[in-house]
Amino acid sequence: TQPYRTIKGRVLGPHGEPVNDRGLSVTAWVKRDHGRIYLKQGYLRHSRSTVSSPDGTFELKGLDGRPLVIQVRDHGMPVKDNPLPPCFYPGTFIRSEARQVILGDREVVTDVDIRMPSSGGRVLFGRVVDDKGQGISKALVSIFHTDMWFDLFYTYTDPNGGYRLQGLDEGAYIVHVDAMYQGYVKTRKEATMAPAQDETALDFALASGVAIRGRFEDQSGKPWSMGRSSGYIRTHPSGYASNFPYGNRYAPESIRKATTLWSEVGHGDHGVCYMAFPTPDTFLIPAALPGTGRLEFRPREAKVVKILHGQQDITRKDIHVAPGQDINEVVIVVKP
Repeated sequence: TQPYRTIKGRVLGPHGEPVNDRGLSVTAWVKRDHGRIYLKQGYLRHSRSTVSSPDGTFELKGLDGRPLVIQVRDHGMPVKDNPLPPCFYPGTFIRSEARQVILGDREVVTDVDIRMPSSGGRVLFGRVVDDKGQGISKALVSIFHTDMWFDLFYTYTDPNGGYRLQGLDEGAYIVHVDAMYQGYVKTRKEATMAPAQDETALDFALASGVAIRGRFEDQSGKPWSMGRSSGYIRTHPSGYASNFPYGNRYAPESIRKATTLWSEVGHGDHGVCYMAFPTPDTFLIPAALPGTGRLEFRPREAKVVKILHGQQDITRKDIHVAPGQDINEVVIVVKP
């Protein structure tokens, strides 16, 4: 049997200067021709390393010897005004121009340095508006390859709702827009960056969502703290999704959990909206897609006894969420 292999290198700026940014990560990807139902072909993340030393050094361990594509990107919370686009070794935004690292019989490969380009790549731009055509500012626009999960790149809309993503690869993408904390349903569209086209336009119109608010009680009517629990409402079928544990930087901290980024297959409005917990004994679903669905809550080390809305018991029952309707005073009764 072959031992696991290691790749060592540095992340460098356009002029060869070391890049020391703890928000950067370097990932080794292996190409595959088949896989799970949601991703029959594409790239599988094999190993990841953060850039933590002053000279920009990274180290990828546990590699099995297959040819690899090496990528560097911002991996932290989407809070930067100008995040770095994903870049491939030896220094290009274009994946087809990436140089594969062939390990051969070597246990350690060194000097795999990635030089970040100062410009280049393709541009995706557009505008995010509401149902009246008014621009929506501070919406999070994030983009993923359809065949490469976890290669997040993002920006935020300006005061007029405009956005611009520069430094993109060619190929197929899914673009997500999140302004849930402002009451809009999260949505997504597919986009293709053509090799012969430097810029591509893609606009979004966000639908108004429905807010659902409530509280938790035990069987005696006393407030109950939710602890490490989760909940959601699903009003429309959704595709396979992989989540990132952070959301829109402008969302209040108390509801940011419900604005978690999703790289979800398909297009259209997101049919699932998750609970946030403004206080330990209350919940808020900020922007559910109107439709018919079931409110679900999954407490840790407790059991849901019933879910009440007014005098109606809606436990394990579908409810209709109408446009323009907010649902308040939902009570979830639990047995600790």
